[in-house]
Amino acid sequence: MVNIKTAIITGLAAFYLGLTSSPALADAPAYSKTTLADKATCSSSSSVELMEKDLTCFTELAKTIQRYDGWQSPCSSEKADPKDGRLGSLEYAKSLIMEYILWNSDCDKVRKGELSPSMIAYLVAGTIKDNFIPADVNGDCYLSPADDLNNDGYITLEDLTAYQATATSSNPKIKCNYEKTEKRK
Repeated sequence: MVNIKTAIITGLAAFYLGLTSSPALADAPAYSKTTLADKATCSSSSSVELMEKDLTCFTELAKTIQRYDGWQSPCSSEKADPKDGRLGSLEYAKSLIMEYILWNSDCDKVRKGELSPSMIAYLVAGTIKDNFIPADVNGDCYLSPADDLNNDGYITLEDLTAYQATATSSNPKIKCNYEKTEKRK
């Protein structure tokens, strides 16, 4: 989450340089894979440095869940997701992107469709791919306290390593299909 603003700005720049299609998550272009940073790297690196190294970390998990769980855009009459103490991939990405867009724009532009739906879809897909999926340590399709195994408020490489150490054949890592999960939520 540290590099979200930079990722959004980079995504906007890439969009204006010619990425005008609206790729589905599975059809997103094959970029280098973003992975979790360890806590020391997460704490000592800027968002730009993390992004250059294809690293991410998720900080302030409890505050993020509290802020975006059940978030509803002030520009939409779309029903908000219920508050359930966890974040689904689209719930997180849409609320984060729309909050950023509204910080730089107003509801009239959103309601009138002046903001490109393909740009928003591209940014949402990028946020899920680069930030949400690496942080979903247990692979259950949600960000929740269950992903922060050492309870330090961060989701980092240490949490992933701890989870992999406990994942056995009787307790395998869950393989999530993020698109299907959001449709049934």
